[in-house]
Amino acid sequence: MSLSVQVTQASPQSAVVKVEGEVDIFTVDHLLAAIEKCNAKTIVLNCEGLVFIDSTGIGLLLRKMVELKEQGINVTFDSVPEPIDAILDEMGIYEILDELNGR
Repeated sequence: MSLSVQVTQASPQSAVVKVEGEVDIFTVDHLLAAIEKCNAKTIVLNCEGLVFIDSTGIGLLLRKMVELKEQGINVTFDSVPEPIDAILDEMGIYEILDELNGR
């Protein structure tokens, strides 16, 4: 199980975290650490290369997103592959994020 995370400061106010590989109980801490290092008000998770995410990964990632929202930082998903998009949708993650962002 491997995970590659690359952080790019897109602008002074936004960062992109490119996620490739698998997010699970063994790798999620690596992703969370990369997100925490971002110095931006908006963090975009580019999931184009994401091939797998388990419930532990989803739960801990969601917890971090809520924590950051409380600090005034928005985290969003981009380029989520269809199979993973379906899982996130079915689990209600997008609804939670919409509610969190006041939509």
